[in-house]
Amino acid sequence: MLRKEDILSPSVEFGPEPVAPAGVPRAAEAAPRLPRRAILTIHGMGQQIPFETIDAFTIGLVEEDKRRRKELGLPPPPPALARNVKVGAKVFQCTELQLGGPSGPVEVDVYEAYWAPFTEGRVELKQVFGFLMRGAGRGLVTSLRPFRRWMFGGIQTFDRHWKTTLAFVAGACFVLVLLLLNLGAVPVLLRALKVGPQFERLTPAVVEDLSALAMVFFLPVLASGILIQAALWLKRKDDYEGLVRALALVLWAVLAVVVVSAVGALGGFGVLTIRNWSHPEAQSLFGWPRLTSKSLVLVWLGVFGATFWIRRFLVQYVGDVAAYVSPETLDRFYELRKEIKDFAAEIGRGLYQQKAADGEAWLYRDVIVVGHSLGSVVAYDLLDRLIVEDTLGAGLGVLDRTRGLLTFGSPLDKTAFIFGFRGSETGVPREILAARVQPLIDSYDFRTFPWVNVFSAADLVSGRLRFYDTPSPPAGAARRRRVRNRRDPDAKIPLAAHLEYWHNPTLFRRLHRLAE
Repeated sequence: MLRKEDILSPSVEFGPEPVAPAGVPRAAEAAPRLPRRAILTIHGMGQQIPFETIDAFTIGLVEEDKRRRKELGLPPPPPALARNVKVGAKVFQCTELQLGGPSGPVEVDVYEAYWAPFTEGRVELKQVFGFLMRGAGRGLVTSLRPFRRWMFGGIQTFDRHWKTTLAFVAGACFVLVLLLLNLGAVPVLLRALKVGPQFERLTPAVVEDLSALAMVFFLPVLASGILIQAALWLKRKDDYEGLVRALALVLWAVLAVVVVSAVGALGGFGVLTIRNWSHPEAQSLFGWPRLTSKSLVLVWLGVFGATFWIRRFLVQYVGDVAAYVSPETLDRFYELRKEIKDFAAEIGRGLYQQKAADGEAWLYRDVIVVGHSLGSVVAYDLLDRLIVEDTLGAGLGVLDRTRGLLTFGSPLDKTAFIFGFRGSETGVPREILAARVQPLIDSYDFRTFPWVNVFSAADLVSGRLRFYDTPSPPAGAARRRRVRNRRDPDAKIPLAAHLEYWHNPTLFRRLHRLAE
């Protein structure tokens, strides 16, 4: 998610809107004298507001363009423009920039595919938990054997790694603990306050177990949140490296606590049982106080507040992923996924179809598609769809006119791993048919444009894209058509790295180079 306060917003000078002749739409004015390109940006999960993504990219590109012009000794750019443009049957807004480069200036129009309203209010908490548990379970099973995927004319096999298995075990335990605490928060709080309905199964021993689990789970999580905020604040002073290392250690501690707590609570394995941790013998050994009625109230008031925030977070953000990324099942979100894909395809197709003033030449010589987080999955689906349509006679020259695909903070590898080839569950024909609607993994002949993926090791959502290329580099020209994974060296605060791309020069430097 991108929030307004997460963007360092310098002033961007905007010029006046040009006045078009009466009855002539802005897109049909005199043909531009400079090469003209469109950038279609697609936001990620969360509650974005209209024009937020255009705003972020406009600011980032203007700042990078100033740096680039200074480096090349070029004059300052003219003011940016904001305008309405009719794309197909709808009117969209864009910003127009003039970017400088070694080959001369180019005009760039920045659009956004704003799909956030499609998912608002259509995902419930139970669907999110079901998605998380299904994904963790499927990922865990898949991680125990080499990963197989049909791509580029055959089954490609990728080696498994123990870190993948550990990650899915931790993820499953994390979701189980969240589910347990969400289910127990209100009943235990009512019992501690001695109000409302009382539940017979909440014996003192069970309450002790849940309360101890809440403490060992939420206290490290709270400490992690404080460290993340402190690291973000200190980053502005370039004095946060030690804090980042400390945060990494705390997060490893959280991982260990969650795994051990979940195994003990659910399995009752001797000393791992939470009840043993909360008993007087353990308390005297480790020196922590016994939970009293008052401390129980404080603990569960905190848990109730935290679970309320977690519910909102899961529904608003993870819910977007659950609604869009479940292609292996026929569920209630089928129509929702179709609506988002159709909307993205409509605006993407409209950009490729725009004509210049003479009605013959294309308005946009090239189009660049950019996607953040879940938006990268939408961007990937969009290009696949337009390429398929073009091969069937749409005549838009998508392969020749797509200048690049830029993904950042992308979960594409994780979605491919979790919902990929199912072995005995599906046959090879199904996998071949699935590849036919994904030409970007069907043949390197469809990779006529660069695909750049910006990622960070500290970003749990994204990562290096491995499952969209063959395990071994192909020969000849296809070798140059593999995904270009580029690490963002400045996105290194654990968890917060998913939003740090917007602050750092790596993303906008790569985008500026694509647009030059």
